[in-house]
Amino acid sequence: MGNICCANGITLSPESKHHSKSAMVLGHSRIVLNRNFNSFDSVYNLEKSKLGYGSYGDVKLCTDKQLMTCKAVKILNKDYLRTSNIESSWFYSKIDILNRLDHPLIVRFHEFFEECDFFYLLMDYHQEGDLLKHLKSNFPLKEDKVCSIIYQLLIATAYMHNKKIAHRDLKLENILITTSSGISIKVIDFDTAAYFEGSALSGKYGTYHYMAPETMNNFYNEKCDIWSLGVIMYIILTGKTNLPGMSDTQCPSNAHQLKLDFSQPLWQKVSAPAKNLLKKLLEKEPLKRLTAVQALNHIWFQQLSHDNYDTTLNVLDKIFKFNNKPLVKAAKKIILHLRTSKDEITSIEKAFLYLDKDYDGEIYRDDVFNFYLLRYTNEEAEEYTTEIMRKFCDFADVVVSYSAFVEVATDEMALVDSQNLRYLYDLLRYEEVCRNLDVVNKEERILGKEVLNVNKLSNVFAKAINIDRDAIQIWADYLQNYKCESLGFEEFSAIVEEGISK
Repeated sequence: MGNICCANGITLSPESKHHSKSAMVLGHSRIVLNRNFNSFDSVYNLEKSKLGYGSYGDVKLCTDKQLMTCKAVKILNKDYLRTSNIESSWFYSKIDILNRLDHPLIVRFHEFFEECDFFYLLMDYHQEGDLLKHLKSNFPLKEDKVCSIIYQLLIATAYMHNKKIAHRDLKLENILITTSSGISIKVIDFDTAAYFEGSALSGKYGTYHYMAPETMNNFYNEKCDIWSLGVIMYIILTGKTNLPGMSDTQCPSNAHQLKLDFSQPLWQKVSAPAKNLLKKLLEKEPLKRLTAVQALNHIWFQQLSHDNYDTTLNVLDKIFKFNNKPLVKAAKKIILHLRTSKDEITSIEKAFLYLDKDYDGEIYRDDVFNFYLLRYTNEEAEEYTTEIMRKFCDFADVVVSYSAFVEVATDEMALVDSQNLRYLYDLLRYEEVCRNLDVVNKEERILGKEVLNVNKLSNVFAKAINIDRDAIQIWADYLQNYKCESLGFEEFSAIVEEGISK
């Protein structure tokens, strides 16, 4: 096959399909967690009841006043941080860590606020709750369900460790359930997370009965997370909250005397491979303890059905048909900040994980090529792969982040869904009224003003944090081409549909 020219003029050749991971640049930048300089109360309504708590703050439910969508918010009291000898710079170091995380098994963060007394950190809300809550209601779980949970946790951990990030507080409460039927999970709470590249970890962080014994020596590595996963696996399998001979208050160093007695009745229904993996995760000597990637290759996980080929093929077909024009790309960026079908996101997550064979949280050309090679000829696989990678093509040898994958794989028809169009229209109209009009009763004016002032769109989003400003500008320019000072909802919908279908 000859060279195929990319949409931005860069040439892709068959020889470029092999990649060197040290030389890669992300084809699309991930969503960045930015500070919102508005007051938190002006943007969100806060519920009184707690969803949970993190290492340094409570988690509550809040509702976006514009979109009426729910998010979870972690609220950190600055006075509490100061009494714990924690400076405000600590919070920003955690934001830096969160900005490096972009994975389907890690909760999505949106924005943060800093005010005189509090930090507010916004993230996705998952109403199913955490794994502890699920276990209390559904124990005992079938072993295949336990296997799936541990497998997902190891994938998330392998990704974090590949990014040189140790979580240091993996526990049941820090694992959200996103779908109760198939038990899909997301890792949360990175308050105690730390970089470990080039140096050992120090500090006694975490929850006592999940902490690895070596953490008490103040000199350890990322395998402390593997021990924590072993504790999680033990609790899910047995229903017991502590390892044998341990309690919530006992020093983790006592785990050096840990002995797992598999002759006890509670282990009779647990398979030999499960017990074998548990022993290896709870290996007291860190050098002998498995890495996350090594654990993922354990025989216990062979019982899982990894055949998501058809799901992945359907997602790649959507990418193959993706309209790469600026208007469509801009519309997707906006809509993805509003709402996306949960079922669609689940299928996109499955496809991404299926393609990511080395668990590094990024898709390379070879990943797509090897996928197509399972059912197609070498020449067909090369052709399909080239077309797929062109959809992400900012560079000839592109690396696709999870955010970029979701953006391109989202069904274009969702953009013109009546509910999404109404959300977008109301958002634009709300912003226009609240930012540009001097009104006493904003709610009354919003209800009464059923038109969108096109001429003010550019200024409307000058301070917008959650939504891609370039995307808004593209649509503002497009709408202004119609020479209309204002648009009703039906006119707006027709123009958007026309722009996307071009």
